[in-house]
Amino acid sequence: MSEQALSSSKRMFLYSGWVFAAFLFGAWFGRFGGLIPPPAYPVLYPTHQVNAVPTASPPARRREVVAKAQKEPSPARCAPVLSAPASQPALKASDLQGVSLAELSKEKQEFALKILNTLKHPCSCGQTLARCYQTDSKTCPSIQRVAEFVADAVKQNKSADEIKKVLDSVGQEAPKQAAANKPLPIPVDGAPIKGPANAKITIVIFSDFECPYCAQAHQQVEALQKQFGAQNIRVAYRHLPLSFHPNAMPAAIASMAAHRQGKFWEYHDKLFANQEKLKAEDFVRYAKELKLDVEKFQKDLKDPAIATAVQEDLKLSTKINVPGTPSFYINGYPVGEQDSPLDVANRALKDADAALQRGIKPENVYSELIKQGK
Repeated sequence: MSEQALSSSKRMFLYSGWVFAAFLFGAWFGRFGGLIPPPAYPVLYPTHQVNAVPTASPPARRREVVAKAQKEPSPARCAPVLSAPASQPALKASDLQGVSLAELSKEKQEFALKILNTLKHPCSCGQTLARCYQTDSKTCPSIQRVAEFVADAVKQNKSADEIKKVLDSVGQEAPKQAAANKPLPIPVDGAPIKGPANAKITIVIFSDFECPYCAQAHQQVEALQKQFGAQNIRVAYRHLPLSFHPNAMPAAIASMAAHRQGKFWEYHDKLFANQEKLKAEDFVRYAKELKLDVEKFQKDLKDPAIATAVQEDLKLSTKINVPGTPSFYINGYPVGEQDSPLDVANRALKDADAALQRGIKPENVYSELIKQGK
């Protein structure tokens, strides 16, 4: 072989080697990745819809994310308290005045505090018992009883597991037990009402204009209207502005100012359609858009009587142990998280029909039914 041919063969061999090496490197890069990080996939929160996953995601990864999202429980309402940041320190006995910790020995007191700072509230609010007691003991209807139960259980030498088991059972059974009781005496006088006065079914909603779940509450009402007929459904709105929603109270007051001009439900829809815009200037803008008397509206915003009316709704929610927002009561029967609104409504309808057969006037059916729970 000539020297020129040999040189050509070497070049061909080297070229082939580089091509093969490039192929192997490309295969390795594609399988394991390289210096450039892969695109981050969106995090799906429990309340997101499955179809929010981009179709461009790799099929296997997409199926994995969707399956995880479907297994996670979707919260049905805003809890009455705000979850405490993980960085917040554990609370001391001096922070929980009103809980019977002073009666305990030093060792048992430390044990009780450990439980209160560790276990979550059984209403699924996501906050520890101690933080719930310190932050919202006035608005959370059950925290005082729960905290006292923990102190008493520790006094009786109950273990942490035994205490947790009881609290877990309370959280699971409370909605079912509530639905089995008599109707609660929830008045509708003074509340904004939509629907005929002689409707067989009265739905009272405790709601918060800054609660994301409340914005979807109308869907449940529409489903019941479709099932029973709009002529048989009336809706009363009660305010439950939660303490950790800073704009909820001003929004509630603004809605009642609109109520004085007969535009509560229109204003109600405006607020829920614009939950990210609930500032003072927004309230006035919505009043203009709905063609309210803006001067009167702004004057009513400062009327103490409106703020008092909202506070009365808050007191009522505490009295009847409203667990969060939105909460529905159908002819006085609470609809728990494990209850079917349709089942509760069917029961309420039977009560209404029985009252009508007894000669109760249609417009007096609701007031007659809720007397049972007084």
